[in-house]
Amino acid sequence: MYKILKGVLLAAVPLLLLQQLALAQQPPPPPDATVDASVVIQAPGPSCTAGTPTALYLGTVTRTSSSTAQWVEVDEVDGTVDTSADLAEPTDHAVGHIQIDVENSSSLTVTVTFPSGLDNTAGPGYTNLTYTGAWAVSSTSTSGYTTISGTSDTQSSLSGSVTRHYRFGGRVGDITNSIAADTYDGTIDLSISCSA
Repeated sequence: MYKILKGVLLAAVPLLLLQQLALAQQPPPPPDATVDASVVIQAPGPSCTAGTPTALYLGTVTRTSSSTAQWVEVDEVDGTVDTSADLAEPTDHAVGHIQIDVENSSSLTVTVTFPSGLDNTAGPGYTNLTYTGAWAVSSTSTSGYTTISGTSDTQSSLSGSVTRHYRFGGRVGDITNSIAADTYDGTIDLSISCSA
């Protein structure tokens, strides 16, 4: 019986050695690895741009023989013109206008600085006409304007692409019979900002 067991053991040893040699000749498995994947999403930045403005023109006014100061006014809401009693209404007037386009913004703020007067600095003698500015805002270019009180206007809760229209009018005074026949002008300055 001892001889049979010994024979079995001797026969099994070469088989185990062959299996170990076969495993030793195979390459090891590759190591585990990962590759990260990511993306950054950002919101588009807010922007607000102003279109080409239309100038405020109070018209051509013929002065009277009166030394009493006269005035002419363009309404900022409907663009109509009005004058003091002694002046004939000019027919060639125009309300001022500017379009502001807003993208990716929730708020638009427009601040205006009106000149204190209109002057003829290019003329032979400096003269200043008093000017009181007025302005209005609408979401369309032709209707729905409302007068803005003060010098700053904020449009909030905006979304997507939005357009706002601003009109400018006001009153020019101190037109007397001694005022020089000339062109009187000034500049209405706007500061425009928008935020997300």
